[in-house]
Amino acid sequence: MKWIEAKIEIQGSHDEQVTDLIASLYYDLGLTGVVIEDPELTPVEGWAEDAIGLPDRPAVTGYLPVSKRGHERLARLHQQQKRLSEEHDFNIELKYREIDEEDWAESWKIFFKPVKVSRDLIIKPTWESVIADPGTMVIDIDPGMAFGTGTHPTTILCLRLIRAFMVKGSTFLDVGTGSGILSIAAAKYGAGSIVALDTDEAALSIAAENLARNGVQPERCLTILSHLL
Repeated sequence: MKWIEAKIEIQGSHDEQVTDLIASLYYDLGLTGVVIEDPELTPVEGWAEDAIGLPDRPAVTGYLPVSKRGHERLARLHQQQKRLSEEHDFNIELKYREIDEEDWAESWKIFFKPVKVSRDLIIKPTWESVIADPGTMVIDIDPGMAFGTGTHPTTILCLRLIRAFMVKGSTFLDVGTGSGILSIAAAKYGAGSIVALDTDEAALSIAAENLARNGVQPERCLTILSHLL
């Protein structure tokens, strides 16, 4: 199977709001995850020494199947990108290409490296290794086809809030769980019972795998396919 790699590049200066607005275009098309490239990303010293070089410019990338509907969604993305550019005076450009499924399934992994969320919390992909200080919590994530690597600023903020305000034994609701990363953090910080919701059945399966990978028992976290309607 082939996929369309649709990348919106940002020219010139920008802030996180620009990236979020662009990412929302993909979400409106039903894509549950995007790759965000940041040329100003500063990796933690000693990590990702084998990583590829930083991108030339910031960009947001999503993937669509090569099909009639996929091309229709690509056309809509192009229209919405032009609208966003005109309304906010953003200098952005849509580029796309077709790639094989095998290439797509692996290519995004080069962008997912360990992230130090706080002084005692690290999020890392399952294929990477880190040397953590005593007392540091390490969460292993394989997002697969689901959204949620822990690298997006909003996810990092949620993780820090969970760390700061989670009360042992409390109930935690994770709406749009994706890879299950927030539910895992809630469990690690003492949540008594967790309900994780998502509209994507594949995401729930991935979340369940990640929960088990991090030692969260199934009876402690209920995963539900739901639109909250």
